[in-house]
Amino acid sequence: MTKVARIVLPLLFGTALALGLVVLTGGRPESPREPLKLEATGPAGGRARFELGVAPPRTMTPTSMQLELTAGGGAPLTGAEVACDLTMPAMPMPVNRPRLRESRPGVYVGEAIFTMAGDWEASFDIRLPGGGSGRLVFAIEEVRLR
Repeated sequence: MTKVARIVLPLLFGTALALGLVVLTGGRPESPREPLKLEATGPAGGRARFELGVAPPRTMTPTSMQLELTAGGGAPLTGAEVACDLTMPAMPMPVNRPRLRESRPGVYVGEAIFTMAGDWEASFDIRLPGGGSGRLVFAIEEVRLR
């Protein structure tokens, strides 16, 4: 190998690698991995706060999720039965129903796994101990490839 080739080939390889990374990431720098937080009006006239452990979530990566429910006066809604269903509005998907448990009063936690990149919805069916019920739907606008 000539002296020029020993200098030029690594330089070309490095440039090609850098360009490949720009193409794969869309030229966007990686955003900080902060939680995704969404809010809605909850059952019983209260508030519902939905949080995913990172934003944007990644495919095939366990992601912590939390749903906090409060009544109209701000008191936690405890003892509710909360069922979650993760779907993609654009296409039919297999059943994806992560289990949630109440970790502290009014806070229901679980773990989500998104199987494809794209837009998702998290739907929650809530049955209150006093007999009331409600349904919440949160749009998760971006799930990225792992």
